[in-house]
Amino acid sequence: MNDIVEGPPGFPPLFSELHPQERKAALLYISHSDKTERQARIMRVRQAIEDQSQSHMVILTRFTSDLDKGKGHVFSYPDPDHLPRVHLKPRATASLTLSKEIDVQEGYSESECSGAAVTLTPSISTGFQIGLSSKTPSAGDSNGVKGARRRPPSWKRKAQAGKSSAKASPSSEITMPPLESGGKRKPETVSMSPSKKMFVNGKFCKDPRIVNADDFFSSVLNRPGNLNNAVGSNVTTVNVDNLGGLNTLGISLVRIDYAPNGQNPPHTHPRATEILVVQQGTLLVGFVSSNQDGNRLFAKTLNVGDVFVFPEGLIHFQFNLGRTPAVAIAALSSQNAGVITIANTVFGSNPAIDPNVLARAFQMDANVVRDLQNRF
Repeated sequence: MNDIVEGPPGFPPLFSELHPQERKAALLYISHSDKTERQARIMRVRQAIEDQSQSHMVILTRFTSDLDKGKGHVFSYPDPDHLPRVHLKPRATASLTLSKEIDVQEGYSESECSGAAVTLTPSISTGFQIGLSSKTPSAGDSNGVKGARRRPPSWKRKAQAGKSSAKASPSSEITMPPLESGGKRKPETVSMSPSKKMFVNGKFCKDPRIVNADDFFSSVLNRPGNLNNAVGSNVTTVNVDNLGGLNTLGISLVRIDYAPNGQNPPHTHPRATEILVVQQGTLLVGFVSSNQDGNRLFAKTLNVGDVFVFPEGLIHFQFNLGRTPAVAIAALSSQNAGVITIANTVFGSNPAIDPNVLARAFQMDANVVRDLQNRF
């Protein structure tokens, strides 16, 4: 305690601008440090004197001679109101204030109390304080290093990020494709730059300010479909491609017309479950379960008003048992359900699947496979 650091012989004493009592407290502060930390504390005191040139009060922490297991010197004050103060020569009326009441107890270490000891008004620097960062941190002053590395505010970080992204991709605007007549949109290819393009899996939403009733209306199901084809059926679809109001709603609708003995051949919807209701005629409908379930067939004969459900992804079909045309309406649980017709997929692929592969899969002659491929 009595070994207080002084300046080298022949040099002016340290902190001569302070009063003797204040100078003694400052010298005591820098005495409790090693050589690396000592110079940093001297710089803190000098910085504090400079920063407090407009103030008449600085609070210094009094140390005991005890050490807290290498964590720093232990100090103790029974009453925060009796903290020691070093008075500089008065030059202004600004003063330090306690940020909050501190319950300082016996054995309270400086590392535990470093952030709550004393604060200044926002316009005045805190000067040197035990455990707080200094403007000139040394290599051994870990708290000082942490205090000096301040993160920029969020608004500044966002502004910097915006500038960097603008430099990286100056022409990265997404342009919404224009509407065609009838509310249809052109293919979802969005220009990102003069040399690059991006494909959007989905539909753009129309500006709500220009949406009207026609965006939620369609009359395409009023007309029967053309039945002049090999399978004797026609599917008329109302989905997001021709009714923009379905976008993001996850539903669509189809009308299926059947010629006498016509059928909607085995197919599957990869993205939707289907529920079908018969409006006219008599239909034989069914679906086949998965391999794990033994490929069981679930079939039923439906009359007008009857309803049947086809689970998502399973192969299903409808066949008109009557000698007159039939009509059914089906709803699907997707705005774009998709359809995979089994015969067209297997025998009409582009390019064609090797006939030997299909011959082995269907246990038939390769020439029969080639004949089937020629039909599709």
